[in-house]
Amino acid sequence: MSLTDNAITVFNRHDLALTMIRAGFRTSIVFIHTQLSKLLLRRLYKELHMKSPSSGLLMSSAYVLSNRKNQIYATLFMKIYAKLHEQQSSVDVRLVIDAWEIFKVLVPQYETLDIHPQSINEAWTLTRDFRCATNYFETCPKCENEYLACDDSRLAKRCPFCNSSH
Repeated sequence: MSLTDNAITVFNRHDLALTMIRAGFRTSIVFIHTQLSKLLLRRLYKELHMKSPSSGLLMSSAYVLSNRKNQIYATLFMKIYAKLHEQQSSVDVRLVIDAWEIFKVLVPQYETLDIHPQSINEAWTLTRDFRCATNYFETCPKCENEYLACDDSRLAKRCPFCNSSH
């Protein structure tokens, strides 16, 4: 790799980190995608948001899909993501950002509603688990709507739209 190629790669990783931190990603997720120093990422977060980044475990898809209302909103987000992703052959975290921005336009009151996904981090978790096939789309045999289901969810296999069981 030439010196110029290396500089471009480093620049692209820093640019992606800034984009993700601006979007509100936790620094642990930014680290996964950029492999930049955790100390650097925490400093960048603090500079951009004027507060320290939050710590702790990320929510699981099972938590996000904890009730039928959340299941409907998570389905909406994942349908947006899937539509954007169908044009891509590889995973691009920028698609998560784009899908989250569209979701916020479609559900402008998401912050005041008691729903999940509540943050871009929960949205990212849904996409991560979708790529791992922990969550997936099911098709309701009655109403034929697709909805997001999760192997680890405590919800019974029922369509959140018509409440039909499988």
